[in-house]
Amino acid sequence: MRSLIIRAAVLAMWTAEAHAAQQPIAIRVVGDAQLALAQGRGLPAGGAITGFRLVLASTWNAPQGALSAGTTLQLNGLGSSRPSLVVSSRASGVGSIDGTANGIATGGLQIRGVGQLTQVAGNANQGGNSFAVRLVDVGTSLPPVDAGSLGASYASAGSSATVGSDGHGGVVVSISTPLGSASQSIGGGTGDVSQALRILGNGQSASNSAVLTVLTRSLPALGTASLLGQLQNMIPRH
Repeated sequence: MRSLIIRAAVLAMWTAEAHAAQQPIAIRVVGDAQLALAQGRGLPAGGAITGFRLVLASTWNAPQGALSAGTTLQLNGLGSSRPSLVVSSRASGVGSIDGTANGIATGGLQIRGVGQLTQVAGNANQGGNSFAVRLVDVGTSLPPVDAGSLGASYASAGSSATVGSDGHGGVVVSISTPLGSASQSIGGGTGDVSQALRILGNGQSASNSAVLTVLTRSLPALGTASLLGQLQNMIPRH
């Protein structure tokens, strides 16, 4: 789980840079040696990251039934002596999803890095993947996270919805039906972020969504000595 949080932090820092930029974007070619030394900086001046909230949700809706699965992970108190992690998972369904598949998905799916895939065969289908990153002040009101565990499952008539670990400190949310599948994962071992939809029936609607919220707070305007003191207070002590 620690690996997942670290990788979420890196992803947030990369994406948050767009929020902090005040100058027009300039592009220039750089070599691999220079890129190897690059470090992400994404917060406005005087800001500090205090936590993260990651919400993954997958849904499948059909005329005969529906399935949903998702998880919320929130890390609070980052930089303090006692950070806390709250996890909540859910999986549910109604009715029974069945029918005749209009295609065959062949080959295994392998994503390295960040990837989104949608494969559709059939008529009147809807599907999409989305991943968003946002920065909010730590004082912003967010829906509470009910303490639970990283694990949930539901199964009925050949369909299933599950939430679990990838075995390497990451998280996987998946839905499987006779007419296709929806899945998304953040790998703890490799750091890969993937979202995949495969729809093989008619009149199906499926989606994967992920939202990474970066909790921030402003540091007061201080002199050098006072600023060092503030930063020292943010370092965990054992």
